[in-house]
Amino acid sequence: MKDLNYYLEDLESRIDVESEEQLLNDWRSFWLGKNSGEYFEAVRRQPAPAAIEWPQINLNDAFESLELMLISELANVSRTLASPVGRIMNIRANYGTGILPSLFGMKLFMMDRIHNTLPTAIPQGIEVIKPLLDAGIPGLNRSMGAKVFETTAYFQDKIKNYPKVKKYIFIYHPDMQGPLDILELVWGSEFFMATFDEPQLVKDFLGLMTDTYIAFMDKYLDMVPPADRDFSAHWGLYIKGQIALRNDSAVNLSGEMYEEFVRPHDEKILNRYNGGIIHYCGKGDHFVNSMCSINNLNAIHLSQPHLNDMEKVFSNSIDKGKRIVWLRESAVDDAIKAKRPLHGLVNRGPENL
Repeated sequence: MKDLNYYLEDLESRIDVESEEQLLNDWRSFWLGKNSGEYFEAVRRQPAPAAIEWPQINLNDAFESLELMLISELANVSRTLASPVGRIMNIRANYGTGILPSLFGMKLFMMDRIHNTLPTAIPQGIEVIKPLLDAGIPGLNRSMGAKVFETTAYFQDKIKNYPKVKKYIFIYHPDMQGPLDILELVWGSEFFMATFDEPQLVKDFLGLMTDTYIAFMDKYLDMVPPADRDFSAHWGLYIKGQIALRNDSAVNLSGEMYEEFVRPHDEKILNRYNGGIIHYCGKGDHFVNSMCSINNLNAIHLSQPHLNDMEKVFSNSIDKGKRIVWLRESAVDDAIKAKRPLHGLVNRGPENL
């Protein structure tokens, strides 16, 4: 494997400024309501195949090496740049879902190398909840927090002498999940019963998860100030706002429980960072109405539309002015065939995200 600059030079030589500016402007037009079609499909007008051979980095190795982490992320960028699909080029300190749980003392579980996947946190149950509440917001440089900030600083230092890389490959915020997901990663799935048995304890702990999220994000944005306060890159998307929340755990709650337990915390975060998007996996059509009533929620992303009643999703999102991003092409095509109006508020994404 070559040294890091070898790969950075390849990307610097391949980035076409006009093509990337057009792509960013297309995304901005979508968010500003200037899309003239039923849906928006982002396209990179000048794909640029790699001129060199890029390595395949095992995530276990990337987890242990700053250089390999950056090369791994840049290899993904190389594939993005070679594709006509209009993904935004972006990199992050890619350490999985256990980053914020690790601040609370949760240990990480790393899969064997053969699986080539990121770790998660091992929850510790209700016994740790009250002591953690008493202790308040943990140190942000504990465990994986320190690793994230070190890695981000490393990324910034290594790309600073490559002007096109620095401008068009965005450093985006790490996988911080969302308050409810963090709570489950610390408490464990037993917390679902606690929403009935000890609802105030759940609400108090969600408050601590939210305050910790905000403290961490504030520190992160001090290190990586937004290039544009109104927009940011995340996960290949160009989004309106600065935050991409995950709400996978919410699919196990009713719509009323999402409204009571989760929505206030999602809203607090979105309001603080000029809005953003919320992602969920699985079936979430039962809480999408409550979710989409958040003023600063600009879009939702659902990874499995086939598990949802999409008419419920559409009527509670795009019919009320909220966008859907990266909706699988089959779901968009089904809506078009059914003559279901999409109002230009749906971003059609690849079938295999």
